Amino acid sequence: MNFLVWLYNNKAAPKAYTSKKYAAAVEVRVAQLCRARGWPTPQGCSEPDRFDALKAQIFADPEFIEFNDVGHRMYSAALNWYSRYLETQETAMEALNHDLTAIEAQKLDTTTRLALTEARIGQGTYRAALLSRWQGQCAVTGVGHSSFLVASHIKPWRLATNPERLDPTNGLLLTPNLDRAFDQGFITFDTDGFIRVSEALIPSDAHGLGIHDSLRLRKTDDPLKAYLAWHRQHLFIREGR
Repeated sequence: MNFLVWLYNNKAAPKAYTSKKYAAAVEVRVAQLCRARGWPTPQGCSEPDRFDALKAQIFADPEFIEFNDVGHRMYSAALNWYSRYLETQETAMEALNHDLTAIEAQKLDTTTRLALTEARIGQGTYRAALLSRWQGQCAVTGVGHSSFLVASHIKPWRLATNPERLDPTNGLLLTPNLDRAFDQGFITFDTDGFIRVSEALIPSDAHGLGIHDSLRLRKTDDPLKAYLAWHRQHLFIREGR
């Protein structure tokens, strides 16, 4: 997930217009300064500690201080948000590495090992199968820009068997906001594909995420319904739960 998409889906982040300005600040103006100084760009620092060291250099640079003051400290705010972004990406990467190590430890043939690895990463054959199954569009909204689509398991990876992990009917192609809400049990879908919203998701947050009662899966079939039933029973956050 890139920085701008992460900002869009972080409810504590600034509004969409400001988020675009922050992404441009980091990826264009600050990156230009770094290249001029012979430093790595923010995009080239995937490790939080390395980026924090770069950020300290940037904050002390006279040219940065000048244009940051002119921009009412927008650039320093953008860099601080980028620090938070990298921290969340590092946590996600640790979980990914744990699962990939577990795959390597299993006695599997090469084809199955590769398929499981690609499915866990969200790329390769599994992602392609979901793109085909949902016609390259979000299973709910119809958004068709592939950069904004997440190949999401209904029965989570950590609880699924290897065949379930590779089963395209155990997958939804979702925009990041719906993917996160679905994965954490704040939303689910009924037998007919209509969304159900947990009372644990307060209305203002649901509104901000574009989640409302009229959303519906664009199609359902029997294998999908079985996985959705599992999700409703085991992951959906019910009242009082």
